[in-house]
Order: sequence, then structure tokens, then C-alpha cells
Amino acid sequence: MLFRSAELRQRRGGGKKVMGGEEQKIDADLTNQLAQLAARLRDGPQQGLSPEAKRCKEALQRDPYNLELIFELGLAYADDAQWEQCANVLLRGWKRVGELQDREIRCQFLLTLSQASMSLKKFRQSLAVLNDIEESDEPETRVRVEALRCHANCSIGDSATGLQAFHRAIAGQDFETASG
Repeated sequence: MLFRSAELRQRRGGGKKVMGGEEQKIDADLTNQLAQLAARLRDGPQQGLSPEAKRCKEALQRDPYNLELIFELGLAYADDAQWEQCANVLLRGWKRVGELQDREIRCQFLLTLSQASMSLKKFRQSLAVLNDIEESDEPETRVRVEALRCHANCSIGDSATGLQAFHRAIAGQDFETASG
């Protein structure tokens, strides 16, 4: 006797479950976020400057050596997925990043530069930036650093070092979080 797959799932307890109102709302929110992300990826980077990038660029033109303004403009370019401009701006402040007072801001500055370098396929540059990052107190930041380090090392052909970074990135996490 042949059973359809839906019948088998129901017999094994894998059938559709009735979701409550709160679960349906979370599911709808997640679906909307994924649709927005897919549209943004499909459309590619924005053409021209966003209003935020224009504001930051004008402020930086008035004070061209201000490291905070360099970081703000780099973030604005990163938000617009304009990685070439992001890398160009942040490279100006890379070796001066120690002037920033907050360690987490220094870390985010370098992570953004590393991400821009990765997007431009400048993997060795990305690794050099990652090597300048101080250890963060934030677990999410540490995972992000190790994930980028894994990607960069594997991209240059050093899979052993990439695998070590991958293991550090997923250490202590449950399967659901690590598989993401």
C-alpha cells in the first residue's frame, strides 16, 4: 500500500501544526523581512548617493580628518552596498583607528572595512584588517570576526586556517545558531 508523503508526515507527527496568532505574526514579519532583503539583493547597490551619505560627505568635506565622520560616511556607503566607496573612505582612517576611544567602535570600523574588502574580493587586505582588530567583549562581534576570517582564509586557499576560524566562530553555540 502506497502512502502519500503528507500522510506519512502526519502519522510521524510531522504534519502541519496550527499556529497561534503571535506565531503567525512573527512568521509574517520574517517573510516580509526576507522579501525586502531579496529585493535589495536583486536590485544591487543604489545609484547615486543616499541622503545619509550626502550629509556625511558634506560634513567630512568641512572636517576631512575627523575619524568619526570618516566612519559615518563608510557606514552610509556600506548601508547602500557601495563597497568601493566604503573601502576608499575607511582606508583613510585604518591606521588611525586607535584614536577612537571606544573599543567596540574601533572594532566595528575595522569590521566594516574588512567586509568592504571582502566584497571587492581583496581577501588579503581583509585579513590584514582583521588582524588589527582587538578582541571584542560582544559575542556577536567575535563570531562575525571569526566568520569573516574563515571566509577570507578559505578564499585565498588557506582552508586549514579557515576551518580553525570556523570552529572558533561556532564554539559554544547550539546547532540552530551555528548552522545560520
